[in-house]
Amino acid sequence: MTVALKDIGEAMYGDQWINPMADDLEVSQRTMRRWATGTSEIPVGVWEDLLTLMLLRRMALDDNILAIKANFLPKSQIGAI
Repeated sequence: MTVALKDIGEAMYGDQWINPMADDLEVSQRTMRRWATGTSEIPVGVWEDLLTLMLLRRMALDDNILAIKANFLPKSQIGAI
């Protein structure tokens, strides 16, 4: 499971993902490091919270993608993206 956590963390926050993810999940940085190293098991509720954060991020990105397509790309290019 820690590999998935690291992959998700890097995708959402970049290389320095532990502290911002800990802040968003409202856990200590120490707890996040234990989860990242596999020292402690990640509770199911944390996975649920992380999924919510991921879905919110995806929705924000989707909205911005649509805005860019609608406002900044020629109509002929929109279908190609």
